[in-house]
Amino acid sequence: MKIFANLINREKGMTLVELLATFAIASIILVILYSVFANGIKVSKKVEADAELRDEGDYVVTTIMNKMAESPVDRIKKCYPDQTQITCFKVYHDKELALKGYSNDSNTNTFYDVQKTSKPKASVIEFELIEQEKNKSIISISTYTEIKNQDGTFTIEDKKTNPIEIENNLAGSTLAFKCSPNNVTDNCKSALIDLNLTITSTSKMATSGLSNDNGPLSLTLKSQFGF
Repeated sequence: MKIFANLINREKGMTLVELLATFAIASIILVILYSVFANGIKVSKKVEADAELRDEGDYVVTTIMNKMAESPVDRIKKCYPDQTQITCFKVYHDKELALKGYSNDSNTNTFYDVQKTSKPKASVIEFELIEQEKNKSIISISTYTEIKNQDGTFTIEDKKTNPIEIENNLAGSTLAFKCSPNNVTDNCKSALIDLNLTITSTSKMATSGLSNDNGPLSLTLKSQFGF
């Protein structure tokens, strides 16, 4: 500070060399400050994008769990039996409780037992990963009533399909389940559902400020729950 004070107090003023040196030092400081500021903005945008992808993944998982909790689940099966990478499964509520009475020959009293019997109409919830336009995939939820006909075919009634609306892409995700021991895959009465969500940025927030050299931002979220 004394040096600058002496320079100011001098009647001669600053020489050209001193002036150029001052500008050079100031330019270096400004470049460093700009670099720190730019990196700070980029990191902040990446943190916001990561948070958006995670929030959307949590929203998808929560929506699926809440939908399954709306109705009792009696069994689960794949939508397409030959599918190796599962992207669709459906859960059935096709049982109802009924009282069965029985009595011994030597006893006039009647005893009752609560048993599960098949319903004529099954309530079905179907979860499927579908591809929309522009190579964007989402998960849709369909609810309908399935009626088994006498010839072994099925009739679908009152089908309603609603997508889980998110801004980013779920392409590459899988919707799988593992049956508990002593369960058949096509008639699984208890299972562990395994959601493996790959969320890739397509929204403006998730892609803003990210380098094209790194490609789109992606997040993998795994969730498991049983029934």
